[in-house]
Amino acid sequence: MSSEVLRNHKNQSKAKLNNHNYENSKTAGQAA
Repeated sequence: MSSEVLRNHKNQSKAKLNNHNYENSKTAGQAA
């Protein structure tokens, strides 16, 4: 795999994780 593809994959994973955390905090805010 080229480093470019690896970097893109890492950024996608990070974005997915950030989105997941955002959804969780939104839900937690509604429950509170």
